[in-house]
Amino acid sequence: MLIINARMLSSLRAKVKIVENNGISDKPIRRGRKLGWEIEQVTPQSKYRIPILETLVECGGRAKISEVLESVFQKMENQLKDRDCERLPSGELRWKKQAQWERNKLKNIGYLKRNSPSGIWEISEGGSNFYCKSKLEQGKK
Repeated sequence: MLIINARMLSSLRAKVKIVENNGISDKPIRRGRKLGWEIEQVTPQSKYRIPILETLVECGGRAKISEVLESVFQKMENQLKDRDCERLPSGELRWKKQAQWERNKLKNIGYLKRNSPSGIWEISEGGSNFYCKSKLEQGKK
């Protein structure tokens, strides 16, 4: 019981420290954990889906990574949170890494082509259909 109380106290202290730092944690976000007080500080990975697909549609179905990421940033600039613009230990910006993880997910579900040349992102027919359907549903709201 004493160990559990110590862990709870430690967790509470960490949360208080974050509040004192205006909501910015000095700990990296751990993938796979649902720590709401950390997760809320970054834009969810799924929010990059439509901007990625939209960019590829606008570019005729395929584009260089740098072009896609630049366009995605312009589309999402007002949605990104402060923590999204921080650098990861690798030196890469967090939002770019999130967009690249979403690209990987899109590829795995068939919305982006798997056999695109290196450095090129290419939308699949399924991705185009999903994007068009999403835009139609968005127009109905």
